[in-house]
Amino acid sequence: MNFNTKYKAIVIGSGPGGAVCATLLAERGLNVLMIESGGNFQMNEIPLFSSTEMNKKYKNGGITPAFGNPPITYVEGSCVGGGSEVNSGLYHRLPETVLDKWINQHGLSIDHSFLEKTYNTIEKDINISYMPGTPPKASMKLKIGADKLGWDAREIPRWYKYEGQSEADGGTKQSMTETFIPRFLKAGGTLKTRTSVQRFQKTSAGFEVFCETENGENAGQKTAANFQCEYLFLAAGATGTPTLLLKSGISRRVGQTLSLHPTFKFSARFEEEINTSNMGVPVHQVKQFSPEISFGCSISSKAYIGLALNDSQNLQRADEWQKIANYYIMICPEGLGKVNLLPFFRSPLVRFSMTKRDQNNLRRGYRLLTRLLFEAGAVELFPSVSKPLTLKNYKKVDELDKLSMKMLNLMTIHLFCSVPMGGSKSAAPVNNDGEMWDVKNLFVVDGSALCTSPSVNPQGSLMAFSMMNTLKFLKKNIKNEL
Repeated sequence: MNFNTKYKAIVIGSGPGGAVCATLLAERGLNVLMIESGGNFQMNEIPLFSSTEMNKKYKNGGITPAFGNPPITYVEGSCVGGGSEVNSGLYHRLPETVLDKWINQHGLSIDHSFLEKTYNTIEKDINISYMPGTPPKASMKLKIGADKLGWDAREIPRWYKYEGQSEADGGTKQSMTETFIPRFLKAGGTLKTRTSVQRFQKTSAGFEVFCETENGENAGQKTAANFQCEYLFLAAGATGTPTLLLKSGISRRVGQTLSLHPTFKFSARFEEEINTSNMGVPVHQVKQFSPEISFGCSISSKAYIGLALNDSQNLQRADEWQKIANYYIMICPEGLGKVNLLPFFRSPLVRFSMTKRDQNNLRRGYRLLTRLLFEAGAVELFPSVSKPLTLKNYKKVDELDKLSMKMLNLMTIHLFCSVPMGGSKSAAPVNNDGEMWDVKNLFVVDGSALCTSPSVNPQGSLMAFSMMNTLKFLKKNIKNEL
């Protein structure tokens, strides 16, 4: 495919924030280029939640550290559709308590009616629905344990479309490659894949974007490619967007407020089989202690069970995977992280520091989850720690308390807030409309722009703000041009 060099708008990144933005721009008639550093894969081209998927669709194969005490491994999608292609598809609106905080403490101005209409539109576009039939046994174990303890456990809706009455009857995840990306292409948008944006430069006419693109005929070789645009939208992710800004000489309050959800996992073994090769994604979460602490049942395919058991030094139990599922405790932290450039390195240095309160919530959370899982019938728990350890009853959780925090293998799949919105230039790098305060016609439309941790999966929130701010942009800047 031959690519033009000049566009009305360029969107960097094709995850939920970028895909929503690019689609709305293209459907309005703008000449739009969307640039993605990863490859383009159809939903069923690679087995979901497999080791192959991790290698092809995750940045750095899914193993990237945020340095700190303790370090936290973070996971980011790197393919067309971004994180929507690899996550479980659980959907949340931004909790009202969090929205109130953004308004009162960060000066965000919100039209509540507009936000409600935006949520309704998104939920229709990506087919938010509950799982038909009976949820997977591994998911129900979480509900059973919570019910015994009198805790609030609920099924979380997902962006899935079902053809029948159960998960096995043809459910298809409504990721960006199934929803917004086809709309973008149908509207005449241009998608350039396997292309890394190195930096951009402000010009009198807008922006020049400097890229390196892979040579399809010679794997590993890259060639330079430059593009120009009047409007530039950044959706490269919570580490990618600040990195690109810093490389382009924009540094005021950029990358200094990274947030994420520290997560600790157990693999739980039951006497009966609770896992199958076609189980799909568990759908229950425990919200009794939210927003500070949440529990859930995570992806438990055979490959992910193997990874979790290897992480807890119990890989010899992998043959029992049908009796095992992965469960997690996730906290909403008050600690913050930073994204900084390193000389001579392409990837940024990412750091995150948990506060004492965060560490206490994490320990409280794994004690609560341990209690729940044994109430649900678990006979063994394999915690993700850097030593062989098996818990065979609730009292054994004391063994976890004896370990230093750095012995806990923490991870996260949610990152955000590295280039946040705010009501004043002195408080935030991005204004209420998603535009950089210091650079006209430069917008941030991904999770980087969220003000603080949303305390839930951030994709519903970031899609809503991307849609609202793109529609505001069109009304303000394009209304008389087309």
